[in-house]
Amino acid sequence: PNQVTADFGTVGGGFSNLASGAVSHVAGGNGNVASGIQSTVAGGFNNAASGTESMVAGGGSNVAGALGSTVAGGAFNTASGDRSTVSGGINNVASGFLSMVPGGQFNLAGGDVSLAAGRRASVRDAVQSGVPGGDRGTFVWADSTDAPFVSTGLNQFLVRAGGGFGINTNA
Repeated sequence: PNQVTADFGTVGGGFSNLASGAVSHVAGGNGNVASGIQSTVAGGFNNAASGTESMVAGGGSNVAGALGSTVAGGAFNTASGDRSTVSGGINNVASGFLSMVPGGQFNLAGGDVSLAAGRRASVRDAVQSGVPGGDRGTFVWADSTDAPFVSTGLNQFLVRAGGGFGINTNA
């Protein structure tokens, strides 16, 4: 059965959902938990919105675990940086402040105000880079190659495109 254990929490349909944060909401799905203050899980299964003002829109086994973080869908994605976003895909992490992964697979946006997209694109976090805020301001896009493509510093714009790279041309 669904449970509400918070002041002003609500749970819609579904099964085994829990709204335990103050003013938290689970709209439906199965096995979802909204434990952050003013957090929301809209649907899907086994999703968790544990950060204050965090949201998971759907998908499966996603976590929005920081202040104002969002996971829109996909599976096994984590938004763990304040105001971070993962839009979808599989096994992506946005851990930097204001970082984003728009989708893809196995991407990491670890630097503050960073973006990682494609497959196995990675912006180093503070631990990996040795710099507070990680590789801040860095954008990494990687093609479908199954190999890591990792930032090396601050404010970089990195593209791995095995089939070529064109600006104002498609050749």
